[in-house]
Amino acid sequence: MPVQNMLQMPQLNDITWRRIFLTWLLYLYIINIKVYYIS
Repeated sequence: MPVQNMLQMPQLNDITWRRIFLTWLLYLYIINIKVYYIS
């Protein structure tokens, strides 16, 4: 069980990290569009 937990943990962490990263990229992209339209 501990070995399986150790193997599953990085997968979950990786998926969560990808979601955060993609959300952050989208957020920056939207901010850039707003700044571009304002100026």
